Amino acid sequence: MAPETRSYRLAIAILSDTDALSPTILELVESGFSHDQLNVAALAPTWSRIAALPRPAEAGQEHLVPLVARLQQLRLDGHPLLVTPGPLFEAIGQEAGGQASEPELATWMSPALRSDLIQHIRDGAVILCANAASVQQQLSSTRTLLRHTSHRVQTHEFTITR
Repeated sequence: MAPETRSYRLAIAILSDTDALSPTILELVESGFSHDQLNVAALAPTWSRIAALPRPAEAGQEHLVPLVARLQQLRLDGHPLLVTPGPLFEAIGQEAGGQASEPELATWMSPALRSDLIQHIRDGAVILCANAASVQQQLSSTRTLLRHTSHRVQTHEFTITR
């Protein structure tokens, strides 16, 4: 059997202003991203400031419903960490006691970046990762993320073979 190869084109933003998450997700979805292409990570208290959990649709945040439905809970420093499955979960989930479902995917993030993102999460930020299907979509997501964050946006492109 031939090995399976998957490519990833990620754009990652730190959203310290949690009010920016909802409009950023909406803009990404309207530009063609599916919710499966978006990964988020934040502490549970941060999420409670973002979305009217557990029913975001009732608060006019229908575009968050598919994302909220995919949230998985881990623990970070004894606090609930909510993360959606995907490259972001695989890379930082182990730090929070999670088990990588795709161990090959867990290795893409450098320890320095992982530490930096986790510190931002501890400080109350949301990490948003867009996994683009094409170079053009990655450029589009990077521009969108830059419009909504006061931090840098990092891009990563890599291939995993299993």
